[in-house]
Amino acid sequence: MIEAAGVREHPQRLLTHSLNSTEEQAVPEPTHERWRPIIGWEGLYEVSDYGRVRSLDRVVNNWPSGTRRVPGRVLSPSRHRHGYRMYGLKLGTVRKLRTAHSLVAEAFIGPRPEGLQVCHNDGDPTNNMLANLRYDTPSENQTDIVRHGKHFHANKTHCPSGHAYAEHAYSIPSRPNARYCRACQRSGTA
Repeated sequence: MIEAAGVREHPQRLLTHSLNSTEEQAVPEPTHERWRPIIGWEGLYEVSDYGRVRSLDRVVNNWPSGTRRVPGRVLSPSRHRHGYRMYGLKLGTVRKLRTAHSLVAEAFIGPRPEGLQVCHNDGDPTNNMLANLRYDTPSENQTDIVRHGKHFHANKTHCPSGHAYAEHAYSIPSRPNARYCRACQRSGTA
């Protein structure tokens, strides 16, 4: 068992991906949130231009006692390992996990053109507001990652041997985007 702030939890039951914080679900004021049906889930779920998802009121089978009314509510997202917010949409036994940014883009911008991806203008995978999303090429999406300082290899400052990368320390004329360490090359460790 793990005790933290008076809460006991079993290690097997820890949910590190849940976003229960109201701070992370904050909606800017004044609220003029627009809601549209989620494509393929019309009448069951809606997505807002702020990136939130809600279920709609519905009647479900409650075997063996008949049916029951289930009130709609704003859903809590889970978090993908890369930081994207995900929602579990369910109809009977069919359950689909969808990213919030793809739901917003499909509902408000339109269907995703073939070969394009949904890109975040500010590089923040949790900012799923309509104004922050666009369709673009995979190449431009990777350029955005470098531009926002989130590309692992572009942020490297030292070679594996510990030599600092500097403009004069590496270059390959035939491969301008690749790096190698001249100090390692000279010593034969590269």
